[in-house]
Amino acid sequence: MKMLFDGLQFVAEFDAGFSFKKKKEVRDAIIKNGGILSYLLNRKTDYLLLSNPEKIESFKCRSAIQKGVPVVNVDFIFKCIEESLVIDAKRCEVVSESNKKAFQKGKISETKKRRSAGQKRTILPSNVKFWARDDLNAPFFDEPASKLIKWAVYERESNAVKSCLVIEVAVCLQRDDPKNYRILVNSGTNFSQKREKDEFFVSGDSEETVATFAGLCQQAGHNRWNKSTSLPPAHLGSVKLHAMLSSFLPDQSPDESVLQLVYAMWEESMGQLLRRITKPLNEFDLDMVEEIEGILLQMKSSIQTRSPPSEMESLLNDLVEKLTLREKPSKVTLSEIASFQNLCQLIRDLICVQEANGGQPTTPIAKYTALGCRIGHVSEGSSEYEEVLERIKTSNSNASAISVRNIFRIQRCIEDEQFNTAVGNNTTLFHASNVKNFVGILSRGLLLPKVVVDDLGGLRTDAGLLGTGIYFAKDAMVSAKYSSPSETQGTRLMLVTEVALGRSKPTTKSDTTITDPPVGFESYHGVKATTETPSDFKDDEYAVYHVNQQRLRYIIEFTLPADKPKLPLALPASPMVQTPAAPVTVPMDASIDDMDCTETTTTPAAKAGLFSGGEMIPLRAVHVRARVVDLAVAVTLWQCFQNNSSQPIECRYVFPLDDNSVVVGFEALINGKRVVGRVREKKQARTEYREAIEAGHGAYLLEQESPSALSLSVGSLPVGAVCVIRVEIVAELATEGDELVWSLPGSVAPWEEESMLRAKRQAMTGTVAVAGARFGVESSLRVSVQMPTPLRRVECTTHRVRKKETECNAVVELARDQALDGRGFRLSILLAEVHAPRMWVEQGQPGEPQGCMVTFYPEFECDKSDDFECVIMVDASHSMKGQAFNDAQRVAMMVLKRFPVDAFFNVVLFGKGWKELFPSAVRATEENRLNAANFIKSASPTLGSSELSQPLFASSCMASPRGGLQNVVVLSDGHLLQPEQVIHVSQLASRRSLRLFTCGVGPVANRHMLRNVARHGGGMFEMFDPSAKSKWTDKVEAMLDCFGQPSLADVRVDWQVFSEEKREAMVQAPQLLPSLFHGQRQVVYGMVDDCRMATLRASADGTELSTVVSTYDMAVTTGRMLHQLGAKAIIRDWEEGVLHARRTQHEVEKRTRKAAIIDLSVKYSIVTQFTSFIAVEERKPGEVISENPNVDDLVMENDVDCLPYMAWVEPLRDVAHEEKQVEPLRDTKGLMGDNEFHLDDDVYDELFVDDSCALDCSFRADSVEMDSDDDDNDKDMKYRFMKKGGGGGDNWNEDEECDDECEADGFLGGEWDDDMLAKLVPDPESAQAHMSYLGERLDA
Repeated sequence: MKMLFDGLQFVAEFDAGFSFKKKKEVRDAIIKNGGILSYLLNRKTDYLLLSNPEKIESFKCRSAIQKGVPVVNVDFIFKCIEESLVIDAKRCEVVSESNKKAFQKGKISETKKRRSAGQKRTILPSNVKFWARDDLNAPFFDEPASKLIKWAVYERESNAVKSCLVIEVAVCLQRDDPKNYRILVNSGTNFSQKREKDEFFVSGDSEETVATFAGLCQQAGHNRWNKSTSLPPAHLGSVKLHAMLSSFLPDQSPDESVLQLVYAMWEESMGQLLRRITKPLNEFDLDMVEEIEGILLQMKSSIQTRSPPSEMESLLNDLVEKLTLREKPSKVTLSEIASFQNLCQLIRDLICVQEANGGQPTTPIAKYTALGCRIGHVSEGSSEYEEVLERIKTSNSNASAISVRNIFRIQRCIEDEQFNTAVGNNTTLFHASNVKNFVGILSRGLLLPKVVVDDLGGLRTDAGLLGTGIYFAKDAMVSAKYSSPSETQGTRLMLVTEVALGRSKPTTKSDTTITDPPVGFESYHGVKATTETPSDFKDDEYAVYHVNQQRLRYIIEFTLPADKPKLPLALPASPMVQTPAAPVTVPMDASIDDMDCTETTTTPAAKAGLFSGGEMIPLRAVHVRARVVDLAVAVTLWQCFQNNSSQPIECRYVFPLDDNSVVVGFEALINGKRVVGRVREKKQARTEYREAIEAGHGAYLLEQESPSALSLSVGSLPVGAVCVIRVEIVAELATEGDELVWSLPGSVAPWEEESMLRAKRQAMTGTVAVAGARFGVESSLRVSVQMPTPLRRVECTTHRVRKKETECNAVVELARDQALDGRGFRLSILLAEVHAPRMWVEQGQPGEPQGCMVTFYPEFECDKSDDFECVIMVDASHSMKGQAFNDAQRVAMMVLKRFPVDAFFNVVLFGKGWKELFPSAVRATEENRLNAANFIKSASPTLGSSELSQPLFASSCMASPRGGLQNVVVLSDGHLLQPEQVIHVSQLASRRSLRLFTCGVGPVANRHMLRNVARHGGGMFEMFDPSAKSKWTDKVEAMLDCFGQPSLADVRVDWQVFSEEKREAMVQAPQLLPSLFHGQRQVVYGMVDDCRMATLRASADGTELSTVVSTYDMAVTTGRMLHQLGAKAIIRDWEEGVLHARRTQHEVEKRTRKAAIIDLSVKYSIVTQFTSFIAVEERKPGEVISENPNVDDLVMENDVDCLPYMAWVEPLRDVAHEEKQVEPLRDTKGLMGDNEFHLDDDVYDELFVDDSCALDCSFRADSVEMDSDDDDNDKDMKYRFMKKGGGGGDNWNEDEECDDECEADGFLGGEWDDDMLAKLVPDPESAQAHMSYLGERLDA
């Protein structure tokens, strides 16, 4: 029997104060539970036990940390014994005090000493030991338990004789064997069965294995072997290699009886589907299936908890709508739910099989190819046929009732690869199912049930008696009972399977809750009831709980006596060889500088303001007031519009919104009325809006139909009316480097704007488009900044501003000569302690929980490395056809172009199989990157279904924990097969120091799956939205920054709540936290009462780190800003976060929380995809406009100046700053241009009376330069006027040659006379302002 610490080796570091008695207790506890206690730290060490945590800085502890060995306290041993399992080492891990103190300040030091990727080993094959396969002294390698991870097939021809060379790499992870990697080399001629070379190399080092494989491939190239994509001869290469390549290159000439079987199975499946639903199969996708399965789980829960009938009716209506059922069930039972679950599985199978063949397989050969397995007809009378037939007959005395019509051999490569031979006790057993299920069974294998049904009814009364296992029988007649004749053929199908039962636990008691075999066993055996032995089981049945304990061997087509078989279906005529899809045509680049393949065309700018049939409705004013507190900002925006048209109109207006923002307040002020908006469910809000306009009232509807834009409908705006719209917004500050940034966007993407403006919400008045407004002439902006730590810098990079500042507070507003425009506004803030974790608490309204925010912004104390390693994996499956694959190519090229030359990289295309560009990662030279670019561009999405787990597993096995930073970036639409297996491999990769970055592409990307893979793989997820390509470059560069730096994984927050009731009521968002990299901030919100403290936990390089963040009672704020941001985070988590690791359960959580999300939006006045702001202005018949609102008075009511006692500091002239930005000057006679202005000839003639000089005068911030060109004497004259001191313009240096002319005209005399000023600025009202502005420019 397996013991608790079997195979685990512990090293003890006991100090002098640890008594002999305690040492003996620890030693005995380890030995008695099967462990090994050693005092020598080596590669076999699993844990280092430390008796005194203060000794964490000892040499042995530092060595253990560098080797990745967990350092735990001695309590670890006793906690494992107490819980009867080996607990997570992080629960007892000892952390260095220096690391703890640094973590409290947000600083993280690398604990592992990483080898540079540039130090990769180069190994010549001649320098390593190869063993002949038949050498008795050769080291043992467990081939049956191994998995194939790399291979290369080469061909060459000499003297008309073709030869083949096969190199393959396998790994065995099931055994604790120091030599778990093997390279097998075979070579020989194609026609001979003799192998000229048959040798292998074994190693326990992945890095050595990869280097040797790369050396062998390089040597093959030097020896004039040519790379081949064909299947090698049968006598060359391993069985596993042939099985894998056969699945990638399926048999193109199957037997006609095989095609007949496949065609009949497909017709049966489609017929069953069409009899129940009306929607065509091509209108379903996997996301829809997951959503439907979520509804089914809710329905099952509703039955079990006896929920109100109204809840079940609502769920049933949703199910009917999503599935488009032909007939609505009158009553929902568990049996009916199981039926719908089978229907979902059928749809899922058909979608996946169709994808494997490129969309619509219609011919029999296409259907066969799409299954992705090899099926062969076993000839009647052959020894193989007789052996299978004998197995059926001897299984039961009544087996003669089974009339076998055909036997087919099955080979599924993935099952052969995953079959766990180590379990043992391999037994031939039977499994039967309905014919309609066999398309799915052959394409993806047998699955564990997702829904356990307690009341199936019908014949199978014992279903689920052994829980959620896969069931088999030794008796063919027992399995035959669970089959049914097909509608198309009238015959039945049954599987003959090889099952690794291992140690099987016999039982006579049923238990539907079983999910795993008992400890010490690998399967269950339900013992048949007899007269001597009572049992819950009518027949002997076996159940296994892992899919890798079985593999399909044969399909039996048979009938029972009562069946009425039909004539075989006529096969439609079809060509036996399919023409592959043409590859995507992309121009080949000759330079690395042109790799992006991004679209360079610019979208025309949207028109500004409100429009009515082409006539602009002027934007009279816009004012912004913002209050920045810590990491949040509350913004109030006023916009004043006037209807100058001749009739009442409805205006549709689109306004930009930052991604981190949420609208929380809305008012309309018109004709002396203040109409306050209320949040309503979106459908209800639109109804109220339409009804108000139909009743002759005014109505205002504010909706957020995109994360980056708001749409406002102003209904029935009277002629001549002035309307002021007041919008309240709260937002998180963004981070850029060490700076906090608040930005106010100035425009909306035109493609988003166009779709929003097309919408029509009523039919009473004409609707006019309102484009995304640039701000108009009358505008102002003021921002207050209040921080908990000292400010280092507050600056605006878009406008000149004036300021007031203290140590922790500041106020900023636009300078007098500045205005808001299409550039928007951007404010950056640098704090003294930006990286320190901190907590903010806000008291809620009576009856509301308090809002908490914990923020962490880690700073890694290590240099960013350029010598990382990265594998680019591009999804080339059929689901990527069209825009998704084009986008994946573009992103891959952008990543490739930006690799530093010290980086190492490889490119992999994956689908049903995978293709690797280089044998191992190569340096990012220009030549290698160009080769990769051509490889990517010549690829096409023709590799069948999306199976990421195998290439990902291969990359994880090749990763070296001692190597440099190793990354995989996956470019996919996220519609991956075997999602649970992908997640499992992602976790395995993360444990081997391989980080997974996922990039979503295409219009229907499965974000949940890709985000989940990145979270489990210790990387990050980015969505490359085709409608926001302007952000792609920033996203790629941010991701590349992460490639070369360590990360912080397993981030979590433990809220200190002392009441279990309050803990259960607590809500956190995001619920599951991603890994963090340097420069990435994580904000976590909690709705929890009586919490002033939280523990932030994370791990860096396997070392557990934690720090306590808290706030004191005096620092607790009041208000709603934090609550609203927390509510927004909860809603965003609901919309796009990971609510559960399993997708179906995620959908259940999403549906369960939908009502609560709407209630939360209404409670905190938040606009979401389900809610909108609606404001109704009641009007009396014949009401006229008598009073227009004064926007200046409204703005004064909301002053944000937190330093009213201080004077403003006007902006200084900064040459570099002036040169960077564009400040359009106001259009006046004689003043033209942007950054500089030129004097008109007429004005110039008045300034400079000397006609011999034709001067072009340009005023700049640092000087005034006058370049002259004298045609007579070719004389170049330049005037520079530099201020030496004092006020006015009396003290100037000037070139002597033109002093008299300039001074005579008053240009340098210290004052501007009225005549001269009138020439420059004819408008008397603005003359003084322009004179001051011009003087400031000269004074600089």
